[in-house]
Amino acid sequence: MEHSIADWANLHDSILVLIVEKLVPPHSNHVRICTVCKPWNLAISNNTNLLRKILKGRSPLLIIPSKGNSEERLGLYNVIEEKKYQMELQLPFKTTSRAFCGSSHGWLAMFDAKSLAITLINPFTSDGLTLPPLLNYSSDFFINKVVLSDDPYLNPKEYFVIALVKADDHTQIAIIRQPGDIQSWTWINNPGDDKITDVIFRNGDIYAVDLLNNIISVKNFSSFDGTRNSAIKSEIIVPGSGRRPAIMKSYIVESSAGDILVIRRIFRFDHCKKHYLTKNCKVYKLVQDGTEAKLVNVEGIRDDALFLGGNSSLSVAVTHNFPGCQPNCIYFTDDYNFNCFLGSESARLSKPHDMGRFKLKMNGTMKRFYDPDHSVYSDKLFPIWILPTLKDNHVKGGSGSIAVASTPSYSRQPQGSQ
Repeated sequence: MEHSIADWANLHDSILVLIVEKLVPPHSNHVRICTVCKPWNLAISNNTNLLRKILKGRSPLLIIPSKGNSEERLGLYNVIEEKKYQMELQLPFKTTSRAFCGSSHGWLAMFDAKSLAITLINPFTSDGLTLPPLLNYSSDFFINKVVLSDDPYLNPKEYFVIALVKADDHTQIAIIRQPGDIQSWTWINNPGDDKITDVIFRNGDIYAVDLLNNIISVKNFSSFDGTRNSAIKSEIIVPGSGRRPAIMKSYIVESSAGDILVIRRIFRFDHCKKHYLTKNCKVYKLVQDGTEAKLVNVEGIRDDALFLGGNSSLSVAVTHNFPGCQPNCIYFTDDYNFNCFLGSESARLSKPHDMGRFKLKMNGTMKRFYDPDHSVYSDKLFPIWILPTLKDNHVKGGSGSIAVASTPSYSRQPQGSQ
């Protein structure tokens, strides 16, 4: 009796995708499947919708200084597992020559004070995207944060970049479309009178929050064609208090359920150690009914965990996804002085000290990540959250490879995104 041998390499794509979907999360299982054979790798890396679903199963990692605080390498720390990875990420330049100014969709944003250009760097794959310079100001301004509308790997034909640029105690929103025919930034008016601290893209709109707790909306930004004459209108949809309530910082994030949440992080000053520490966190939900909008206090965020800091604010559903990750918690890094000063040799005012997990239950409980003397601290790099990146074959010219964390070698720009 003859036994036929199954041709597993040529398993139909739809069946293979169905199998992978059953394995998500965690995303590490799909990486193992991709290494089985080239046809399986191609089937998965060609499916953008599947890649997006896999990416939702990622847990953020913490970018930290490397061993010996090297200016050309970065370390990785898994807060959930309390584990520092032996692997280090190689940078193409010393961090002293450029300053970190954000992390979004797996890409780090760095600013060059000489050229006034922002470079997006994927530390896992070594790809780099250099954006046009910010030329509207000449000195004494800094970048609060850089946020992407999408991962350039998953949407190489069109994505948007926002830079929150502060000058003269006022923040402007700079936006650019990539790739675009007009390689210059467009400035969106800030209708508030204070510093914008966070911004998100959501369903074709932009939402931002400032220190006065004004909620700012920019409708239909996706119709922006990249030209200087593009009409982009902004408005305050929820007025703030008109004054800064205590020492605090606000964040805005979309929950896993699709709600827009505003988080107010309240600080206290430690007179002995001469730095600020997080004292409390309060969460509000943005409720919109036609032309009316308001913030409603919420007691918790259920099974979500928030990751806040100098990164694009993140919300992940932790049920069954990340053993060890605590639901209804806010994981935060020290970004009180996380500012990228233009024209300055130093982008940091002090070492980071305020890193921990805040439990949204009753009066809240706090757990710090590290002892202040831990080697994770450096005066050259504030730890920042980042998402592990997947790279499909559309970006790398059809090679059919998915890149996972490895020691990179730098390249100027992803192929296929021009």
